[in-house]
Amino acid sequence: MIPILNLVLFGIFFLVSWKLVNRKKLGKTLKGPFALPLVGNALSLGKTPHVVMGKWAQKYGKIYQMYIGHDR
Repeated sequence: MIPILNLVLFGIFFLVSWKLVNRKKLGKTLKGPFALPLVGNALSLGKTPHVVMGKWAQKYGKIYQMYIGHDR
């Protein structure tokens, strides 16, 4: 049981690290909210996505970048 948990935790750590390192290689990106690995900003939208996106527009400007899933 413990080795499986260690493997899962290592896998999560590896994916997060890889995503952060490769994010810099993608080139210049637009400003936007922080996205979680694999789910992106999908969990941040909640029941009223138009309200959340309006707040992001006020914070980051009219054009911003968000992730739905693992793609931008």
